[in-house]
Amino acid sequence: MYRRTLGLLAAVWLTGGGLAEAGGTTLANARIVDPATGATIITRGGAPGTASFEIATNRLTIHKDVLLGRSVTTISAGGDRLAITVDRTSVVVATTAGAASATLAHPEGIERIVSVLAPSRAAAEAARLLDRVRLDPQTAAGQAFAFTKALLQSVEGNRAATLTLASSARPTEGARIVEARVGPSPGECWDSYSRDAIRVANEYIDCYNSTSWYDVLGRMGCGALYDIQAEGDWLWYMNCVGSPLPQIRVG
Repeated sequence: MYRRTLGLLAAVWLTGGGLAEAGGTTLANARIVDPATGATIITRGGAPGTASFEIATNRLTIHKDVLLGRSVTTISAGGDRLAITVDRTSVVVATTAGAASATLAHPEGIERIVSVLAPSRAAAEAARLLDRVRLDPQTAAGQAFAFTKALLQSVEGNRAATLTLASSARPTEGARIVEARVGPSPGECWDSYSRDAIRVANEYIDCYNSTSWYDVLGRMGCGALYDIQAEGDWLWYMNCVGSPLPQIRVG
């Protein structure tokens, strides 16, 4: 029952409020201050399927570009720097100490991603900030940073954000989005996204449960793989519907 429920909820993680306001209102540029941390949060809209988001303090900057089915996240903390590139088939990570890449078709490579991210000071500081910042999970900014938070916490051995990512969405009858003018219909995009979201959520549960309790790195890999797959599916869906993004809000 838990496995089925988790998969169902993952399928509706991207709810109607997550891509467009009712009536298809285009995302306006926004700059706000998070009341919990004092961090500045900036959102910039762009062409359909593109946007950029940034959370910055005096020391730490987390910047995320969404570019037609791909995301590039750069994190700077003092002299330490980290870059994560994700799409539906692969992930590339580069830190000041090293780099690694993996394809989702060969998930054994995810352990290399974990081994590069785990000792990164920038990754650790970003994970702590994202744990404290208050973003509405029903906005694109909240969702975009939720994937980053889940991945960075997974490599520390913390499952909380990954489980939240998979199970905290509210059910909805369907995506409330702007009608696509060319290519697949919004309904077709949603159906494909839902099927894949259920599949990867169930694969995560199977991976975690089949990994020995003492295989810490293996379980970290299960979480990191799911976080990357979930983000890749979200990026694909957003590009598929070509919809404007919603206004950022703090929770």
